[in-house]
Amino acid sequence: MKTNIGLDTSTPSSKKPRLSPTGEQSNVAYISHVIGFLIGVPFGAAWSKNLAKNLLITAGLFLIYLAIVIFLIPLLQQSLA
Repeated sequence: MKTNIGLDTSTPSSKKPRLSPTGEQSNVAYISHVIGFLIGVPFGAAWSKNLAKNLLITAGLFLIYLAIVIFLIPLLQQSLA
């Protein structure tokens, strides 16, 4: 008998999240990103020659991202609906 550990083949994968063998939802990508940021931010700060300039650029890019997510995407969704 075949066993699909962590997979529920009774419903399409778009309906249910993929589960680990213990029955928990898999968050590998999320955890990997958090670890990468926790390691990368101190190294980036230590190796940066212009920390203030880099932080200002990062904050500006983050604000642009937020503007797109909060304003532009809902506007596009309304116009396409």
